[in-house]
Amino acid sequence: MDDGPVLPVTRPRVSPFALFVAGVLVLLFGLYAVGSGRIYSGDTWPDFLTIFAASLLVARALLVVAARGADGEWSWRTLRPRAFVGCALAFILLLVMSVVVPAETGVWPVGDSAHGFSLFLFVESVVVAVTCAVKAPGRAGVTSLSGHPVAGARNEPPAARIALRRWRLFSRDTYVDVDRTGVTLVVPRVFGGRRGWFVPMGAVGVLLEPAVPDAGWEDAEVDEDAEEWVTREEFRTPYLSTTSPWAPPNLVLFFTLPQPLPPIRWSARRDLDISVFEGRSAEGFLVDGVELRAVDPGAAREVLLANGAQGIDDPEAFVKRHRDVVRDPEQVRAAVARSRREGLLFGITGVASVALFVAFHVTDDDRYGLAFFAVLGLGLLLEWLSRRPRR
Repeated sequence: MDDGPVLPVTRPRVSPFALFVAGVLVLLFGLYAVGSGRIYSGDTWPDFLTIFAASLLVARALLVVAARGADGEWSWRTLRPRAFVGCALAFILLLVMSVVVPAETGVWPVGDSAHGFSLFLFVESVVVAVTCAVKAPGRAGVTSLSGHPVAGARNEPPAARIALRRWRLFSRDTYVDVDRTGVTLVVPRVFGGRRGWFVPMGAVGVLLEPAVPDAGWEDAEVDEDAEEWVTREEFRTPYLSTTSPWAPPNLVLFFTLPQPLPPIRWSARRDLDISVFEGRSAEGFLVDGVELRAVDPGAAREVLLANGAQGIDDPEAFVKRHRDVVRDPEQVRAAVARSRREGLLFGITGVASVALFVAFHVTDDDRYGLAFFAVLGLGLLLEWLSRRPRR
C-alpha cells in the first residue's frame, strides 16, 4: 500500500517572545523565592541555577532577534555589530546594579539575585560577541559599488571597494575605494574616524609584484657591475599597517608625483617614521607611495589596472623616470655613509637613553635623570637636523 510522498519534518521554532517571557517569569520566581516567598536562601545553589536559567532564556530570546537577517534567517554578519551593542548595554546594566545593590551580600537578597542576573547576562553577551567576531564570514576581497555615480556610466568599469586585512575584533572597517577618478584610502588606525585620503588616478601606479625590492644602492654594493644611484630626496612608501606591523604588505601603490598625507593619528607617527616637525610642515608629509595588506591582492591589482592605474613591473625604472636621481659615485657613497651614520647615532642615543633611565630608577640619583633628559633632547635635535634637507 502506497502511503504517498513523505513530507519533510521540520522542527517547530520557539518564538523569541515566548523565550523572553519565560526568562522574565523565571527571574521573577527567583526573586520571589529569595525574598518574600522564602522558598530558599540567597547565594545558594537553587538561587544560582534559577538566575542562570533566567539569564539564558532572556539572552537566547535577544540573540534570536538580533541574528535575524533581511531574509529572516540566522546571519552571523548581521549579529556581529548588534552583539557588541548588546554587550555594552549589558555592561551598563551590570554597573547600575553594582551601584544600587549593597556590597555586603545578604543585606538585600533580592538585590543580590538581580545583580547576579546582570552578571550572568554580561558574561553571556561577551561570549556571544567573541563568537560573532570569530564566526562571522570574512569580507570579499573586492566588491562592486553599484551606487557610485561612476559605476553607472557607459563603457566605464564599475567602481569597486578593495578590502584591507584588519583585526576582526573591535576594529573598524578599512578599505580602498577605486574608480576612474582616483583611489580613496580609508584607514581609521592611521587617519582616525572615517576620514579618507584621495589620490588622483593619474598619479597612481600599482606594483605588479607583491613585494618592494631594494631602493638601489644596496644592490649596487653587491653587484659591482650595476649602476650606482640614489634618489636625491628620500623615496618613501610607508606601510599603512592594518593588522600586525610584522605582517608583510601584499599591495604596493607608487605615485608619479609625491602626495601629501592627510593628518594622521599621533599613535601612527612612529610606525610611519614621521617626526613632529614633519607632521606640522606647511606642505604636509609627502610620500612616494604606500604599502597595504589587501584581502585579495590579485583582484585588487586587477581592479586598479582596469580603472586606469599604471602597471609597474620594474620599480627601479619607475623611480628613475619620475624622481630626480643621483648617479655620481662619490655622491652615492656620501649618501650611503650619511644614512649609516644617522642610523648609528640614533641607535647609540636610544641605548644611552634606556640605560640612563634604568640607572635613574635604580639609584635614584638626579644626575642620571638630568643626563637622560639631555640625551633625549640631543636625540630630538639630531632627528630634526637629519630631516631638515628632506621634503
